[in-house]
Amino acid sequence: MLLKTRGIVFRTVKYGETSVIADIFTEEKGLCSFIGGGVRTAKARMPFNLFQPMSVVDLVAYHREGSGANRLKELRAAEVWGTIPFDIRHGAVTLFMAEVCRNSIQEEEEHGELFDFLLGNLRWLDVTPHPIANLHLHFLLGLSGFLGFQPQDPEDSGELFLT
Repeated sequence: MLLKTRGIVFRTVKYGETSVIADIFTEEKGLCSFIGGGVRTAKARMPFNLFQPMSVVDLVAYHREGSGANRLKELRAAEVWGTIPFDIRHGAVTLFMAEVCRNSIQEEEEHGELFDFLLGNLRWLDVTPHPIANLHLHFLLGLSGFLGFQPQDPEDSGELFLT
């Protein structure tokens, strides 16, 4: 069956001479692994720069439930970042976000709110003129709510963690 959805690339690993295996958090299926064939050639249909961490892509893939890695048919950029690839601080925060998400998100199921949270943080990071010194802490605090253990203000109630 063909899967058409948006996704956020978390990690890419070289596979063979010209292919890659990418871990992509999709809007409809959650975290999935995809094989992109022939992306590291001069005449690639899917350029390798689309597989950079935290790139937002529109993808079409052959998806089979329960299989390991599915094959990508098509991949296009859904969002083009203006400052993230060119500013070293924004890029470093983006790589941090990708690593944390890749190591903490494990399920292969739809999670639209988490996808919107990640996309909103990336959009804000791309356009913000404000300092981003503590953005990684703010991101971790927000992500912890989706993982199930978000701290709350102790003045609101006697408990330190939401259950």
